[in-house]
Amino acid sequence: MSWKKAVVAILKKEMIISVTGRQRYPEGQDNEIELVTMGTLYKTGDTIYIEYEENQLSDDDGKTIITIESDIISMERVGSNTTKLIFQKGKKYVNHYDTAYGTLELGIFPTMVDTAVDEAGGNLFLKYQLDIDGMYTSTNELTITLKERKH
Repeated sequence: MSWKKAVVAILKKEMIISVTGRQRYPEGQDNEIELVTMGTLYKTGDTIYIEYEENQLSDDDGKTIITIESDIISMERVGSNTTKLIFQKGKKYVNHYDTAYGTLELGIFPTMVDTAVDEAGGNLFLKYQLDIDGMYTSTNELTITLKERKH
């Protein structure tokens, strides 16, 4: 990871990470996906990094890196599908989602960014509207729970 080269972690802990994603589409259809996996929490200064593999969700070998800095959360997905999403309440960010089939423009407008994460674990909750290529697609909720892995 490129960010690891630049970051000297003061703290590194193995975590059990639970991820629940919910999508609500305008037509009334809902979708939910859940993942429980092992990951790592790194902390340097006031910044927390969370890294985990997503291969349980799909056939992809993807990795997710979440960065928590004050009131801004970024989520970078690397693998055969690549994107970086930025969540700051009330501020819309537009980025690209690169897939094997082409690139999509993603618009993220967070309506709630709630984080209570420290070196012992915690919770992260994001609620946001998603646009794909400029068209409203869904309202999404993402809940991430971190628990320190006891050996």
